[in-house]
Amino acid sequence: MSRRHPEVEPRDVQAAFETALRSRARDTDPVQWVGVGLDERGRLLEFVAVETSPEQWLVYHAMPATKAVLNEVGLGGVVNNSWRSEDCCQVVDRKAEVRPASWANGARPTTKRDAAWKRPQPPGIIHQSPRKDKMMATYQAVNGKTFTDDDIERWADQAESPYTGSHLGPSAPGRPVSVGQQAKPFTLRLDAARRAKLQARAKDRHTTPSQIMRDLIDAM
Repeated sequence: MSRRHPEVEPRDVQAAFETALRSRARDTDPVQWVGVGLDERGRLLEFVAVETSPEQWLVYHAMPATKAVLNEVGLGGVVNNSWRSEDCCQVVDRKAEVRPASWANGARPTTKRDAAWKRPQPPGIIHQSPRKDKMMATYQAVNGKTFTDDDIERWADQAESPYTGSHLGPSAPGRPVSVGQQAKPFTLRLDAARRAKLQARAKDRHTTPSQIMRDLIDAM
């Protein structure tokens, strides 16, 4: 991914996935989710990801959002690739509520290839880096389908062009939905003070606000 689009860093992918405006499941095996979200610099990015275990994702494609992907996720008539974060309220009102994502800890391919990783990544999301050795990693999607680095390279090449296949239903607001646990978004309305407190606690713990809320529920 970084080889194809060096202007997109891992933290940009993390932010875009976490703040996804809309996403849609493609009819592929394993299921590939396409989405559009904001990175830390306010740029609108597209991404394509595969779920490797419940709430753990491998993102193999990310770049500035194209018209084709905006249309695919239902944002073609609302935003364009020059859209910035200050326009967020327009999308919330017209199309989608922006929700934070959540990831569990410990996502890794089933074969160790630490030398091919640029640096430790945020929990729950794997950023595919160019191979620096000839060792072939094997991965497993949440539905049990196995795939390799060669498959990821092929998918990444295909993602550079508009998708022409079918989908598993219409696009939906927010980030990709975990098929492993049939998770669905849940909206919690908070005032500014509570949001700030939740975000600060999540930052201190190096996690996400959603993970903080899940931990609180699990502790009940």
